[in-house]
Amino acid sequence: MELQNLTEISGEEFYNLLKSNQEDISDYKIQLDESLTIDLAEIISTNTISNCFFSGKLLKFIDTVYKKNINNTNYENRDTYLTFDNCRFYNSKTHMQECYFTNLELIDSYSDLKNSLTMFGNRIDYFYVRNFLSNNFFNIKSNTFDFLEIRDLIVDRFWCIKNNFLDFIMHNSKINDLNFFDNDLEQDCKLNHITITNSCSFNNCNFNETRFLTLILEKNISLERCSFKKNTIFKLDGESYFENCTFEDKVHFFGKDFSHLNIQHSIFKDFPSFQNISVNSIEITYTIFEKSAYFDNITIKNIKNCSRDTLRIIKQQLQKTENRIEYNKFRIYELEAYKRENKNISLSDHFILCLHKRVSNHGTEWLTALRFILMAGLIFYTIFFICQNYNCNYTISQNYELNFNIKEWKSFLTGYFRFLLVTDFYNPLEEGKTYIGKDYPLSWTIFIFGKVFIAFGIYELIQSFRKFRA
Repeated sequence: MELQNLTEISGEEFYNLLKSNQEDISDYKIQLDESLTIDLAEIISTNTISNCFFSGKLLKFIDTVYKKNINNTNYENRDTYLTFDNCRFYNSKTHMQECYFTNLELIDSYSDLKNSLTMFGNRIDYFYVRNFLSNNFFNIKSNTFDFLEIRDLIVDRFWCIKNNFLDFIMHNSKINDLNFFDNDLEQDCKLNHITITNSCSFNNCNFNETRFLTLILEKNISLERCSFKKNTIFKLDGESYFENCTFEDKVHFFGKDFSHLNIQHSIFKDFPSFQNISVNSIEITYTIFEKSAYFDNITIKNIKNCSRDTLRIIKQQLQKTENRIEYNKFRIYELEAYKRENKNISLSDHFILCLHKRVSNHGTEWLTALRFILMAGLIFYTIFFICQNYNCNYTISQNYELNFNIKEWKSFLTGYFRFLLVTDFYNPLEEGKTYIGKDYPLSWTIFIFGKVFIAFGIYELIQSFRKFRA
């Protein structure tokens, strides 16, 4: 837009053009030396303002007829069509207050850093915003919309507070701060390809069918005290916080780049799905799943950052949906978290948890359990064999002579495999049913401990084989 090619007029002259029969007002520079208030009841029903430049003070739109009949249900509003196309707002503020628009469009326009666009208490059947750039404040408060569609919006702050929508759609936009408070959305809400560079908050809103598709969050998104009545889809990128939310129908979470997903004090009344999502960490606390939740193929990159309560919830839901494979995986995560979070855990419990981990990775690796059985049996049997076959003779000088005789390896291996039989309490080095002599208390001690460790290994082996049981 080249200003030298524009005709400069005053705010009053601009108002007179709107009152005239000239539906297309274009190529003007409107200088607002004083605040200008335009009453929609005094202008023609259809106006297209294109290629215009506004500078100076406040530009305000009101509708005295609509305001007078705002509570009259039998009143039929007159049609009002207003379009801003390729306009520049360099004036201090632009307000639309308690107006009725059949159709309002803001296309290919720009709002300067010092200008803020505020809409308050309006009734708009169709509001369309496309390719609008604002370096300041876009405030929509206490309005009623049948349909609001926003495309290619770039704005510093977008606040949407206490509005009522039938349908709300936003596409391909970039917003620094997005605040969406106390809104009612009666039909569809769709946010698609939205980039939020700073804060993003949805608070105390009532949604119907909702689709948050490809929200790119450089920081985080927060949803508090929101209600979702029908199917809901979240495809988010970044940190996401849900607190005191109620989901009455199915919910689907998609995404491969959740840095953190936090769900607190929320209720899922139908089947939520977290299938195939990838998160760095996840936290679920004080949350109710009235039906089953699906966590199939969920990937948690930093599992150590997840609490034991969260891991237990996921484990329980995997068990409900009969996903035995991942149930076992999260059972291990829960046990490891228990050991990690409980600093005052007793020495015996710590020993048992470590032993379960080493022997079979908590009943999931049968080959590891088999190796443990063979190695533990070999170690204890070798010590037992040495104790039975060494002859120690001490002299006064504390020197001793050791005589170790193995007749043949075959007898050693035969005794070893007999030692692995947990229920065989006879001396594996003797033929037949011969007990260990009473003069060998150390041999008895080693023998008993060896049997205990072998029995434990066999138990873990059986558990590992049964990990996929129904």
